[in-house]
Amino acid sequence: MTQEVLVVRSSFSPRALRAAQLTTAFIMLAVPAEAFAFSGTAGSSEIASTTALPVRVAPRHVRLGASVRVTGRLPSSDAGITVELQAARSAHGRWRRLASTRVGAGGGYSLRAAPRHSALLRAVPLTATPTHATTPAAATTVAVTARRADSTSRRGRRARLSLIAPVQVKAAMHVARRARGVIAGQKLSIAGRLEPGRSGRTVAVQRRSGHAWHTVARGRTGGRGGFAVRFRPAPGARGTLRLVFAGDRANGRATAVAGPLSVYEPVTVSWYDDSATTACGFHATYGVANRTLPCGTRVRLRRGGRTVTATVDDRGPYVYGRTYDLDQATAGALGFSGVGTIDASVQ
Repeated sequence: MTQEVLVVRSSFSPRALRAAQLTTAFIMLAVPAEAFAFSGTAGSSEIASTTALPVRVAPRHVRLGASVRVTGRLPSSDAGITVELQAARSAHGRWRRLASTRVGAGGGYSLRAAPRHSALLRAVPLTATPTHATTPAAATTVAVTARRADSTSRRGRRARLSLIAPVQVKAAMHVARRARGVIAGQKLSIAGRLEPGRSGRTVAVQRRSGHAWHTVARGRTGGRGGFAVRFRPAPGARGTLRLVFAGDRANGRATAVAGPLSVYEPVTVSWYDDSATTACGFHATYGVANRTLPCGTRVRLRRGGRTVTATVDDRGPYVYGRTYDLDQATAGALGFSGVGTIDASVQ
């Protein structure tokens, strides 16, 4: 049996094939990149997430847990489009979703979110309704229309709009506010927590002296933002203490008052009845007598678990080795009688 072999030859010559390839490349370059930034079938209306819309963001500086409001406007014909609010640490970083909404009947949209870190915000259109965007190429007109509307707006309004808006989120410092007392020469520890919790953040302890704050110690946060700063206050140091986080790329500055500092010295005291006239000319609610401190000086006294802030209103004691004479009210507040040793800090 004789077999017939059918040979099919291409009708394209190498020169014609090369011309077809060049034509295809030219068409690919002529078509806007947005036309290839969609997925799905020809009826899909998903828009590339890199197409940002002009937005207004307020406020630009917020505390941790507070929300920001992002608003914008598109032509009313774009009602029903889904707009997504996205955040990134930098313009070239990874964008993540915070919230989404649909454009209203009048073309306006509003989104709210509470970011935990400072970030760049942008609003991007995701979908369009089939009635006015039946092909991927037609869907790109949403971004084009938005830019055109922004460029023709009034100059003052345009200055408040942007495609990418930075928002700074303050960190939150949590420290118990109470009196901080330590015996001279010993270390004081102040513990707290910085949110959002991240390790390696620097926390400074500052003491107010006069009208200025001075850093006296530094520490670092642990994995969940907790910290405990230990330091040895200078003898006689006094003033209010606070904790300070200076801020970084992720969060803004945060402070918290830790309370007044008292560095105590053990002293020998006695008590007396000051019902008579005092050397300072007045009777304090809680009074003490001292030989050298100016009248009106405040002294914080501590005995066991009791503390009281007394005022110098008299002179004495005149017995060697004793520093203060406590009046009957001060002695009673401390549960003290006779002669003994207590802790004292001049305020």
